[in-house]
Amino acid sequence: MIVVDTDILIDVARENSNAITCLQQIEQQSSIVISSVTQMVLRCTPPVTICGYQLKAG
Repeated sequence: MIVVDTDILIDVARENSNAITCLQQIEQQSSIVISSVTQMVLRCTPPVTICGYQLKAG
């Protein structure tokens, strides 16, 4: 299990190819999770799709 920080998710949302590749490689090797703090930050932002997952407030 790998905890992914908000900064990485923001870079992926901005279509940073290095961040996308890194996240995809991690996903192939382990489960990806986010902290409760990251979850709250994402709830305060507009909906965004990251690696095929729709992240939105809720």
